[in-house]
Amino acid sequence: MRCSWEMRRELISTVSFTLYYTETPTDCDNVSSSSSASPDGNKSCIVEMIGTKDSVPYVQYRCSLQVPSSQANNSFSIQVRMQEEVKTLKACENIQTESPTAFKIKDQSNNGYTLRWNPPKVDFPTIQLTYQLCYWKEGEQECPSYSLVNVSGSLPEYYFPVSKLEGSTHYTAKVRAKPDEKSLYNGPWSVWSHSCSWKTSFVLTKEIICIFVFIISVTGSLLAFFAFRHYKRLKKRLDDSLPNPSKSKLLTGYS
Repeated sequence: MRCSWEMRRELISTVSFTLYYTETPTDCDNVSSSSSASPDGNKSCIVEMIGTKDSVPYVQYRCSLQVPSSQANNSFSIQVRMQEEVKTLKACENIQTESPTAFKIKDQSNNGYTLRWNPPKVDFPTIQLTYQLCYWKEGEQECPSYSLVNVSGSLPEYYFPVSKLEGSTHYTAKVRAKPDEKSLYNGPWSVWSHSCSWKTSFVLTKEIICIFVFIISVTGSLLAFFAFRHYKRLKKRLDDSLPNPSKSKLLTGYS
């Protein structure tokens, strides 16, 4: 005997269903299948999903019961129930804090920028916090994965050196918190704090310095070349203007 049913494709990843059946008392020992008994005395069979196209909104399942031909006319009570799953959660490993507050630029200098925030309140002083900060440039996607920075330590702040940021650029950042695993507590990240924006000042990066050095080198070489040519021209004029007895025609007959 084969049973089949359908369910919405959206429920596949969140809910599981199992087929349960109850045999009549006279047939309990004669029906065989890939089954297991549930606490209420019903039996379940192994469910098999039938492949369907992604365009179809329903997915079909089936379950087969091997019934001897002599018992083919017996009656069965069949139900499809949602499968119950039990998960044990430890409170100390599922602590979610509030978001950090008062997130802002604390100090700015020619060497870098310091971001600071107030840590969220926790119920126990033994809970230590760790933070994660993300930042992005104006026009970029918010919080790209490569910009995530883990911040640990007792001070709720992070220092951006100028070498890590581009000059004359608008940046935005935000921060979130969670219990530090080192304090024997854990949990999911909090919601992101409000964002903080600032603009970096113009700085001479290595690329700009290299360009300046190249331009100065080329300009200096050209100036030296033209100065040398001008010197040679002046020297020739000076040599031609000075009297030279060896070039006089009056002395050509004397030797």
